[in-house]
Amino acid sequence: RRAGRIEGRNEGRLEGRKESILEILSELGEVPESIRLQIRKEDSLDKLKNWAKLVVKAETIEQFAERM
Repeated sequence: RRAGRIEGRNEGRLEGRKESILEILSELGEVPESIRLQIRKEDSLDKLKNWAKLVVKAETIEQFAERM
């Protein structure tokens, strides 16, 4: 039961991070479906953390995509 709670918590963190990245990215313009899918499919919290740092520094969606 505890393992289920931990797994659920981790899943929530992943989903929250993905939503944040996409929300910030959308402020830069229309997010291409390919980037949207890549973010949605990612299951590595470390990679999502890195992308979260990148997205706040990016000036364009293209710049973010190049550094992914």
